[in-house]
Amino acid sequence: MITRSRGRVGAVGKVAARRHEERGEGVVSVAIAVLIIAFLGVALWLIFDALVDDVGDDIETQIEEIGD
Repeated sequence: MITRSRGRVGAVGKVAARRHEERGEGVVSVAIAVLIIAFLGVALWLIFDALVDDVGDDIETQIEEIGD
């Protein structure tokens, strides 16, 4: 709702017009943030998985050396 006084948009009308123009921008921002966090989670999981595999191999090597 835009209120006009003497041909000019009133303060309330400006706020309402700005809200109408920016509708949905919060949803897009949240979606982008969720995707970024998801990609970071996948990257961290891959790093963690590789680290655990590497540590597991090192432990097996050490156990074999102790057993010999």
